[in-house]
Amino acid sequence: MPLRNAHDKFFKESFSRRQVAAALIRQFFPDDLRSQLDLDTLELANGSYVDETLNEYFADLIYTCRLTGNGQPVQIALLLEHKSYAEKYPHFQLLRYLLNAWQQADEQKQPLTPIIPVIIYHGESRWAYQPLAAYFDPLSPALYPFMPDFRYLLIDLTQYTEEQII
Repeated sequence: MPLRNAHDKFFKESFSRRQVAAALIRQFFPDDLRSQLDLDTLELANGSYVDETLNEYFADLIYTCRLTGNGQPVQIALLLEHKSYAEKYPHFQLLRYLLNAWQQADEQKQPLTPIIPVIIYHGESRWAYQPLAAYFDPLSPALYPFMPDFRYLLIDLTQYTEEQII
């Protein structure tokens, strides 16, 4: 079995367990976001938004959850990064992923749901997060309104010992 398939299988078997996904959220999500997620409503969803192009980048699991204040549904997309090196332009793949999700919802006459993309990276070198606008350095402030502006959560496993990960 190729290593990528072994990682995918381990990822999907582990994070398909609700309690493991909830523990990941409690451990790695920023406090202001985590405090708004009603983890009692956390459920694994069927399906994937990974298309043929994205298959070389990610394996995914999608959870649904509700916000504590207003009950608004959100999706949490756990994306296992396939590459052993940090992707230069991850926003490009994530934007395709988000568009796939929202296009699928629209085609199925479902309401659009906010998605929190979470990249779980297990490569050899550290991943340096940067905003999408930084790809176009230098970028005139006059152009900022025309740039897609979204973040992703990064769980860079290279920063943790094997004991911490377990």
